[in-house]
Amino acid sequence: MVSTESKVQAVAAVVALAVLAVGASLLDLSLWWTQPLLVGVFESIVFGGTHLYFVVRGGGGELSLTARRRFLWVLVAFLALVPLTVLVGDATIGPVAARRLLMGALGGIAVIYLVLEGVAGYRVTTTPD
Repeated sequence: MVSTESKVQAVAAVVALAVLAVGASLLDLSLWWTQPLLVGVFESIVFGGTHLYFVVRGGGGELSLTARRRFLWVLVAFLALVPLTVLVGDATIGPVAARRLLMGALGGIAVIYLVLEGVAGYRVTTTPD
C-alpha cells in the first residue's frame, strides 16, 4: 500500500517538474543564472514541498513536525544565503570578504543542522517505549 507521504512526495515532484518546464520555457537559458535558479527552485519544491505540506497540515508521515520544521528553516536559510553569496561579488566587510563570511554561515548552518538531527535521532533510538 502506498503511504500518504509517498503520495505527497509524488505530487511535489510533479509540481516541481511543471515549474521546471514552465521556467525553462519562459526564461532565457543562455543567461548564467537561469539554470541554477531553476534547479534550486526544483530541488526546493521536491525536498521542501512534502515537509511544508505536513507542517501546514499539523502532522502525518513518518517524521516529527519538529524535524520537518528544522529542515524547512535550513532550506529557507540556504535559499536566502546562496543567492546572496553569488551576488555579493568581491565586497568586503572590514578586512574579510563577504563571500567568505556567507560561505562560513552556510557551512555552520549545515553542521548545526546535522548535529541537531543526529541528537534527535539518537534520542529517538534510546528512549524506552
